[in-house]
Amino acid sequence: MNYTAENSLITSLFFDDPTHGTQVDEAALLLTVDDFMDEGCRRTFQGMLRVRRDNLPMDLLHVADAMIADGLPADRAIPLLNDATSGAPIPGCIQRYAAEIKEFFRAHKTRRTIALAGERLQEGEDVQWVKSNLLSEMEQIEETRHSNEDQLIGEMANPVLNAMADRIAGDDSKRGLRTGLSDLDGLTTGINAGELWILGAMPGRGKTAFALQVAMNLAGEGVPVYMLSMEMSKSAIFRRLLKMKFGSVVVENAEPHWGPITQYAADLESLPLYVNDSSSLEAADLAAKARVRIARSGIKLVIVDYLQLIRGPGRDRRERTGDAADTLRRLAKDTGVPVLALSQLRRPDNLNDRPSMIELKESGDLEAHAHVILLNYMPMAEDGSFKGDEAEIILGKQREGPTGSISVAFDKSKVKFFPRSMFR
Repeated sequence: MNYTAENSLITSLFFDDPTHGTQVDEAALLLTVDDFMDEGCRRTFQGMLRVRRDNLPMDLLHVADAMIADGLPADRAIPLLNDATSGAPIPGCIQRYAAEIKEFFRAHKTRRTIALAGERLQEGEDVQWVKSNLLSEMEQIEETRHSNEDQLIGEMANPVLNAMADRIAGDDSKRGLRTGLSDLDGLTTGINAGELWILGAMPGRGKTAFALQVAMNLAGEGVPVYMLSMEMSKSAIFRRLLKMKFGSVVVENAEPHWGPITQYAADLESLPLYVNDSSSLEAADLAAKARVRIARSGIKLVIVDYLQLIRGPGRDRRERTGDAADTLRRLAKDTGVPVLALSQLRRPDNLNDRPSMIELKESGDLEAHAHVILLNYMPMAEDGSFKGDEAEIILGKQREGPTGSISVAFDKSKVKFFPRSMFR
């Protein structure tokens, strides 16, 4: 048990608090009643919060009354209060004690959660159901680790200004991750740490092609990327990479090109591009997989293909997709690793209409969560084929920069985007 830290904290809150309750407020920001393992400390802390809420003096008498008001008999409350205040604290260590208590409780809850999963399996519960619940509960435990401290507005300036100065001086290492399309990178400064990017496109209009192009561009520079593909299998992704490298003719008739194909496959083994092709994932499962891979492999970009395939709570698809987007936003913020999520666009009445964020399915939630929204535009010819040389990537939203569009060309044979000037 962690009684020493708990007793020391409670004693400190009584006898090392010249501000008469302010340190209880500080402790309440760091801990909940349930974080205490010892019943006496837990009940005493609950009583202290009640006293603080009622704006009464923070002394033993009022806390004892609060414990009794919370349902404890007097002959039980007084001994518990005495035990809870038996610590010998070091002055000024409220935050240290709170951190020890929180970490001990988190470890205890982790062990209990894993043990419970084992018990459920022994009782014959469905393996996938147990796994999903375990990942969800572990994700919730992990989220309690992240706590943002208050900061003076002036203290926030230096890191931002330093990064801006480095960019002005030409230090590309301080820019975001490059997509490989220079015009887009210039307009956005790249995919920056902690951002959620959403790319919307109608089926067959290049959203997966764009994501793979970004992934291969970064992996080719040694940047680790993690792609969760619920739409395409690993074998389909590999065939797509062959098209990107050699063109569709190689996939359709591989025999004459077998030597270059096998050499390219060998070259791919050295790239830090990790792929998971689970056909359907809960939002919590997806986030847990990403956190594990980030920790193991130093991932710098997570790609999700695509949002509408993520399962989760909610009465309808709109709510489920909104929950998935919020989970990805929190994943990016908590880990500092940006996320590029793909999304379907709603089919417009006229297929050649330029898309807007209105066409994003469940667009209200997606627009609110995203830092950057890209929309692929590829008009159709009268014969129903795509006009790849008239494609655009529309920057529909950018929280910290301008919007606009990038003129590109889409090579249908290599399923890749190029600057339009290079395609002609």
